[in-house]
Amino acid sequence: MALAGPRERAMPTGASHQQLGDMDRLMMQRCLELAMRAADCGECPYAAVICRAKEIVCQATNSVRRDRDVIHHAEFLAISRAFHKLGRVSLEDRAVYSNTEPCAYCCYAVRESRIGRVV
Repeated sequence: MALAGPRERAMPTGASHQQLGDMDRLMMQRCLELAMRAADCGECPYAAVICRAKEIVCQATNSVRRDRDVIHHAEFLAISRAFHKLGRVSLEDRAVYSNTEPCAYCCYAVRESRIGRVV
């Protein structure tokens, strides 16, 4: 029996095998653009976008080096900003897009925020 990786544990049942659509590709392109901008500024090239349908709710890049704070990962910052913007701590009707597989710390934040989908 194979063990599930961190990403599979954070995702709701069945979400890991969904097909990528045009919106997914568009959001992933946005992640890559943000990550390249972060790299150009000397930051780690990681980015995350949280959206609902076709609307970007929040986006973030790693700011670990800039802020000198080891918890400033892109996914964590995007989730935190979404909480503040929406005034709630449940994001079950949202999706998070990340240009790399989230680390264990970010997977925990994804799980606790009840994000509906990770791409």
